Amino acid sequence: LDSFPINDDIFSMPATTTTAGGTAQPPQATSDPFLSTDFVEESAQPLGSSMSSEVDEEENERQRQRDAEQQAFNRKLYLKDEKERTRIEEKRRKAQEELRKWHDDRRQRIQQKMEFNREEEKHSREMKQQLNHGSSWKKVASMINFNDGGERKEVARMKSVLLAKKNED
Repeated sequence: LDSFPINDDIFSMPATTTTAGGTAQPPQATSDPFLSTDFVEESAQPLGSSMSSEVDEEENERQRQRDAEQQAFNRKLYLKDEKERTRIEEKRRKAQEELRKWHDDRRQRIQQKMEFNREEEKHSREMKQQLNHGSSWKKVASMINFNDGGERKEVARMKSVLLAKKNED
């Protein structure tokens, strides 16, 4: 700080001044460099009552316009919020409906699968029971489709041998 010389009056003034009564007071500036003479002259003129009422009216009118704009903005926000709530409720309703439908479809598929499995198990038991009561050649013959149309000679011979063995028992 010592290397920078300061020639400004503000920095050379004491921080406080002591009065005769011993109380500390801030220093009094002798001149204000920011105060222009034009401003002082304008502010020195008294405002007329007609000017202040016009200013008050203009200010009131601007305030009414701001209030009206704010009300319009709030109404617009309210309508937008209401539209958003309606859209969200519609999506929730559709989601619940789709979820209910999915559960119903799932329940139906599980029921069909259970019925199919029961039928397969019943068929499997019947086949097993039939195979247990007959001879071994009857069991083999029950597993072969004899009504095949386009037979080869080797397969035809095998089928005829199996039929012969089945009928022997």
